[in-house]
Amino acid sequence: KSVVDLLTKSQLDQVEFETLITTLKKDIDSVNFTLNNTLQWSMSQLGGFKVKAAEFNLRHTIDNSLKLLESSFKEKSLGVVNKLDEEVVVFADPDLIEVAVRNILNNAAKFSYAGSFISIFCEKTNDHVHMCIEDQGVG
Repeated sequence: KSVVDLLTKSQLDQVEFETLITTLKKDIDSVNFTLNNTLQWSMSQLGGFKVKAAEFNLRHTIDNSLKLLESSFKEKSLGVVNKLDEEVVVFADPDLIEVAVRNILNNAAKFSYAGSFISIFCEKTNDHVHMCIEDQGVG
């Protein structure tokens, strides 16, 4: 907000703004991520949350979360190895799975050693899909 305030008050020129835009985007993405998680949690606590299960492509959910957290991975030079099959379809609440995946990936980025890898894969059994997000960090 302070960067935008400085720009609107003409206290920040275009060149200075362009150097800060990457940091600004990262901060906005982080606030948006936290706000969405907080809203999901508060709805579940107030009893207004209902599970809406449906079939969806798990790979697409993972890919979307990876895009949102891309700056966190780049900041620590983390590699991501996504071994999920393009056609993994699951039956669950897509919004809940997305929040869970984003939280796990965010924690993996936060606690991984710089320059290490995060691996994403799944194992299918008869009627279950077990997804694994493995990092090389603390804990």
